[in-house]
Amino acid sequence: MRRAILIFCLMLLSGCRTFEIGFVQTPTPDRTTPDRATAAPSSSPTPTVTATLEPATAEPTATATITPTATKRPAPKSIAPTATSTPQPQGPTILDFLVEPSVVSPGDVVGLYWSVTNTTAVDIYQYVPDTLPSYNTLNLSPTGQVTQTIRAEERLWQSFTLSASNSAGVITQTITIAIRCPYTYFFNPLPAEDQADWSCPDGEPITSTAAEQVFEHGRMIWLQHDNRIYIFFADGTYQTFDDTWVAGQPDSVPGLTPPAERFMPVRGFGKVWSSEADIRSRLGWALAEERGFETQMQGGWLRCCSSLNAVNRPIYLRNVEGRIVRLWPGEMPPGQWKWVE
Repeated sequence: MRRAILIFCLMLLSGCRTFEIGFVQTPTPDRTTPDRATAAPSSSPTPTVTATLEPATAEPTATATITPTATKRPAPKSIAPTATSTPQPQGPTILDFLVEPSVVSPGDVVGLYWSVTNTTAVDIYQYVPDTLPSYNTLNLSPTGQVTQTIRAEERLWQSFTLSASNSAGVITQTITIAIRCPYTYFFNPLPAEDQADWSCPDGEPITSTAAEQVFEHGRMIWLQHDNRIYIFFADGTYQTFDDTWVAGQPDSVPGLTPPAERFMPVRGFGKVWSSEADIRSRLGWALAEERGFETQMQGGWLRCCSSLNAVNRPIYLRNVEGRIVRLWPGEMPPGQWKWVE
């Protein structure tokens, strides 16, 4: 193609007197003729045609570019260490545990039956309402039976706890039996607050000769069986005093005169009332003369092993009108009292 273009250019330039292809040709003077002496030079310069040949440029050849593909190597697998499991010991199992009969009386005999597997130690603990173990039967065989006598002083209930253990742990099971009360209260019903822990009295009710006198702000009751005077104040507290009056002593402090429709206490009541200004102030004057009657007194079951049990329990007393007084002695005086409605 380029060759044909070049030839065409040469043919075009051949019609001109002077041409230059890559260089400039100097013109040659014309030949001298006889009739002309000298040829005059041309007045106008001869145009110079310069042909510039550019080197052939090769067409760019499309080159396929090969992009190297990164080869993704798989991540190395982590190999978890193999844990060596140590067999864990199995805890004990109680297959059977019985206490028969389930309701007994004080002095009765009960049978205990048990069967335990996978154990190294078997014990039975017994509990009473005092919350202290009553009897302990230790180092028993995995399967067996024993008998146990309920002591005569026990009341309300008794619990038996079977305990089995090995290196893996401890398992327990508890059975509670009821103990019949051999006594009943002289009145009914028992206050609701006492029906759980004090449903059984400590014995038969005490019957005693008594005397009672009502005051403006309380009352006094004397009991022959312990020769004590119980003073019940209107604020719900009470105190007790030994009756130290004997025949021949003054009935009351001389010089004290009761107002109209009021009475002076005498004998044992009069001695305590007259000699204790605080009691006299708190009770006021008597509203009537004292009255004698037969009364009954009974306390809740005395629990084992502590002198505090004698005071931390309810005591019930019938007054001259037939009403029931509930007394709670408490550890420190004064005690508390209220009517049983």
